[in-house]
Amino acid sequence: MKIDMPREWLKSSKLDLENIKYILEAEHLTSIVAFHAQQSIEKSFKAVIEHQNKKIPKQHDLLKLKSIIADVFTVGDDDILDSLNALYLESRYPGA
Repeated sequence: MKIDMPREWLKSSKLDLENIKYILEAEHLTSIVAFHAQQSIEKSFKAVIEHQNKKIPKQHDLLKLKSIIADVFTVGDDDILDSLNALYLESRYPGA
């Protein structure tokens, strides 16, 4: 049986969103909320890339991933994606 990879990416994206629901009100976990937000968007973009039968790059940059699917998917606010890119890095590395 073939695995439906776009669906698997979206399932994983949904888990990130569910994690956010649990920790959103905990102010000391703001960086973790940002991390899961970035991850959810990244996985959603990768689901679209996979659905288009394109090679998924091994990277986390939301703007670069968005550019791969720009012909079929529009995100109106690059500033938010850019901010999430920065927050993703900060949340991954202590002291950043």
